[in-house]
Amino acid sequence: MSETISQTSSDSNSSTSGSLIWKNFSINQKQSFDVCNTILGSTQEQLESLIIKAIVAAYLPFSITEIPEFSRLLSFGNSFLKIPKGDAIKNKIDKLFLTQKKQIISLFEKVDAISICSDVWSSPHVQYQILGVTTHFQLNGTKYHLPLDLIEISESHTAEKLSKSVFETLQEFNLHTKLVSITTDNGSNMIALGEPLKRLIQESIGNVGLFRGNKSRIRCLAHTFNLPAQTFSENSDIKEIIMIFKRITKVIRKSGRTRELFRECCELKGYNNLITKIDVCTRFVSKLEMVENMLDLKPVINYFFSKLDEKTNYYSKSGSNNKKIVLSNAPTEIQWDKLQIIKSVLEPFGQIIRLVSAEDWYASNSLPAFNYVQEKLKEFIFLAKSTKEKKNMVF
Repeated sequence: MSETISQTSSDSNSSTSGSLIWKNFSINQKQSFDVCNTILGSTQEQLESLIIKAIVAAYLPFSITEIPEFSRLLSFGNSFLKIPKGDAIKNKIDKLFLTQKKQIISLFEKVDAISICSDVWSSPHVQYQILGVTTHFQLNGTKYHLPLDLIEISESHTAEKLSKSVFETLQEFNLHTKLVSITTDNGSNMIALGEPLKRLIQESIGNVGLFRGNKSRIRCLAHTFNLPAQTFSENSDIKEIIMIFKRITKVIRKSGRTRELFRECCELKGYNNLITKIDVCTRFVSKLEMVENMLDLKPVINYFFSKLDEKTNYYSKSGSNNKKIVLSNAPTEIQWDKLQIIKSVLEPFGQIIRLVSAEDWYASNSLPAFNYVQEKLKEFIFLAKSTKEKKNMVF
C-alpha cells in the first residue's frame, strides 16, 4: 500500500487513482477490524475469565471493575476490550458456579460411598458463624477432597439444627444415600450430631442406608492432639512468655522505619528479609509456628534491638513511643530459654498434627502417634526434673 500511495502522490492530477487508494484502504481497514473483532472476541472472554479468577482468588468485591483506575489498568494497551461491570461479573460467577456444580454432581454419580468432614467457625470480629462441609472419597484409585458448602448459621449450634444443614447439603448433591462416616471435633453438639443425621437420612430413603449414626462419627485426630497443646499454652507462665514475643512483633511492625530497620538487620545477619509471625488462635500449630519463627530469628531480633538502642529519631519524648518503653520489650536470655522450652513441649504435638492433617494419613497410625507424643512428654518431664536451673523453668 505504501508503494501505491507513493505512486499516487507523484501524480497529483489523478483523482481517480486517489479515490482508488482510499477505497482500497477502507477495504483493508474493514478486513483488519474484522480480524480484530475475531481475535478480541476470544481475548474478551479470556479477560473476563482472568478477572473472575482474580476476584475469587483474592476475595475482591465484584464492583472493583467499576473503579476508574482499575478499569484503565485493565484497558492499558488495548482500548478495544470492554471491562465488565460488577453485576456482570456476579452473574458470570453464578453461572460458572452452577456449571461446575453440575460437573461435580456428575462425578458423584460414579461414586459408591463418601465420607465428610464438618465444623463450625465463628468470626472473632463479626457476629456470624459458618458451617463448613467437605467430602472425601476414592474413584478409580484416585483420592478426591472437595468442599461441598459453606453455610451461614444464624441460630444456635444444636445437634438437631447442624444435622439438618448437613443433610440438606448432602441431599443437594445426591450424596445422602452414600454417606459412610462424618469426622468432627469433640464439641458436645458435634458428638451428638450423628443420630439426628441418621434419622433424616432414614426418613428420606426409607432405610438406614450406609450411615450408622454416632457409630459412624469419627473424632478429628488433629483436633484431639491440639486440645492438650492449647491447654498447655493456657498456663499463666506460658501465656506471659508468648505475650512478650507478641509485643516484639508489634515493635517490629510499629512503623515503616522499624520494618525497614528489621529488614536491614535480616540482610546483615544473612536472613532473607523475613518477618515475625503472630499466632492465630483458630489455626492448628499456629502458636508452634510463631515460636519456631522467633527462635529462628533470634540473632536478628537481638541485633534489631541493639540497633534500635542507637537510634534517637525513632522515639517521642513521652507516650507509647518513648525509647525506654520500646526498648523494655527486648527479650532477655532467660526469656529466650523459656521460649525454647515451650517449643520442646509443643513440637511433638505439632509434628503429629501436621502428619494427621496430610492426605496420606491412615487411621492405623493413630496409636503409634499417641505413643510418640507420650514418650516425648516423658522425656521432657524427666529433663525438667533433673535440671539444676529450675528457676529458669516455666513450670
